Amino acid sequence: MGRSVVGRSRRDISWHSPSVALQRCLATNNRRSPFPCPEIEDGHILYDTFCSSCHGGNAASSALVPDLRYATATTHGLFEQIVRDGAKAKTGMPSFADDLTSAQVRMIQAYVLDRARQSAQAAAATKR
Repeated sequence: MGRSVVGRSRRDISWHSPSVALQRCLATNNRRSPFPCPEIEDGHILYDTFCSSCHGGNAASSALVPDLRYATATTHGLFEQIVRDGAKAKTGMPSFADDLTSAQVRMIQAYVLDRARQSAQAAAATKR
């Protein structure tokens, strides 16, 4: 059930909300990695593997498909249904139910939320 992420065993993640997990990661970030916690780092690896070819590297889209850094709260509420259940199949977003577990989808979502946070901070810094 679930694949390892680039040589790591799959973590048992009991998150129900990636934003809560992201807040927890950021609050305890004492890592030297550019990622605040291992789950976001794994989310980045999974995103690069399954999402970047359409949604762009570093979660920055070329505007041909949605830029996930600017996804609405509604979209985040439906994230698993979109990614695993094919809720947007009619608009070209395939289902990844055979490739990703629910926990892995939450890792990807946490990575996307972290990228959204970084983009917002960068935009705020340029306005100063």
